[in-house]
Amino acid sequence: MATDIPLVTVSANAITTVPATLADLTFTVHHEALTANEAQTAVSETSNALLLVLRGLPEVSRISTENVSLEPRYDDDQQVTGYRSVIEVSLRTPLPNTGEIIASVTQEKIGSASVLISDFSRTAEDEVQQQAYEQALTVAMTTAHRKAAIAANALGLQLRAIHRIDIGDVGSRYQSESMNVGAAMMAAPRSILQIEGGDLDVKASVSLQITLATSDLKNSSSLTNPSRFRTPTTDRQ
Repeated sequence: MATDIPLVTVSANAITTVPATLADLTFTVHHEALTANEAQTAVSETSNALLLVLRGLPEVSRISTENVSLEPRYDDDQQVTGYRSVIEVSLRTPLPNTGEIIASVTQEKIGSASVLISDFSRTAEDEVQQQAYEQALTVAMTTAHRKAAIAANALGLQLRAIHRIDIGDVGSRYQSESMNVGAAMMAAPRSILQIEGGDLDVKASVSLQITLATSDLKNSSSLTNPSRFRTPTTDRQ
């Protein structure tokens, strides 16, 4: 009859910070009109003019159009009273350029449709965030392993082998921080916003399952020494 192998399960989180150096901006172009064609034409012409402005600005990348929509408008009797057309234009730029780009787009009339800032977030280069994530993951591994070693020692056992590793959602490693700049532009429409960079948190989490053995078991691959996981970064839980 097989004997269950004792296991210890531990988890840990870690955070490293990176400076926010980039801005992701989204502008929404929208227009309402009596006919669908009029609404679409106004939005199309204005978004094309907006794209020309953005492409002429320095250090602007990842320009794209998305979320195109055309919806009828109804009155209380559910009769169609008009149409609303919308398209979003997004871009990425170095953070210090953000204020001038917003001013270039919002302070001058580009077309017959309205242009609003619908989203603004601070972020960093993917490569920088990847390095920070790997550092945070190393810290989380170290912390989880240390917890397991403490628990095993308290029970008079020793760590034998890693049975399972579960790493938290890697899709959330790339961080951004949204900010509301619309209110600031309404308060001072003729000014150029000065936006500070600040830091972004890059998070990692891990769960380890480690098999245990009695302390008198000789095991050349003992895991009781976590020194190989060590990193100069301090973890935050």
